[in-house]
Amino acid sequence: NRFIILLHTKVPAVRQDELLQSMAPIFAKYAEGVKFDNGPLIQAEARFVTLPGNVMNITAADLNGIPFDADRFKDKVVLVQFWGTWCVHCKTEFPKLIRLYEKYQPYGFEIIGYNTAVGKDARPDVVRKFLDNTEFDGKTIPWTNLYENNPLDPESTCKWYGIENPPVMVLIGRDGKVARLNPHRGALEQYIIRALDPGMSRNDLTEEEKARYDAARKKSEE
Repeated sequence: NRFIILLHTKVPAVRQDELLQSMAPIFAKYAEGVKFDNGPLIQAEARFVTLPGNVMNITAADLNGIPFDADRFKDKVVLVQFWGTWCVHCKTEFPKLIRLYEKYQPYGFEIIGYNTAVGKDARPDVVRKFLDNTEFDGKTIPWTNLYENNPLDPESTCKWYGIENPPVMVLIGRDGKVARLNPHRGALEQYIIRALDPGMSRNDLTEEEKARYDAARKKSEE
């Protein structure tokens, strides 16, 4: 998303969400009047940057063809990661995401992988083989993975939101609405904790985990 990339290169991470939300209405209004060839892409990007506070439309199915069921993730904090087997940066994220999933899944945190079906991933058997046989720190990817069966469909999730260059991540709160776009990787755990709390009970943590949890909460609130 070019609008997101511009902010990421020009604006400190701590101010990106604030600026996105203030600029998004202007960006969306501009996109409505775009008539040139890039109009559909600009409109798609406008839909993406205006997602905070709204429900994201996820239309894909898993690799077995079972359609996505949002009810399975009701009242959960969900991180959607758009990825590809060919994407080097996606692969570097997997070990940390696996650790976060294992740590916070008992408290209501879930991850949804969304393969964009770009390049060699246009063959679903390639994606299935990758998921079944590729390990990160000795572990395969444990969460639900969706597959973009028709990436050229203008109403497919990737086309609808202008998602072209993974990794792209979207954090969704317990209310089913987008809480954060492309959460800064260095602060991802704090964002997850903030979204889980107050549903997360400190009494369910070990003393060591409580200390890390409290420190992360304090940092996220600064």
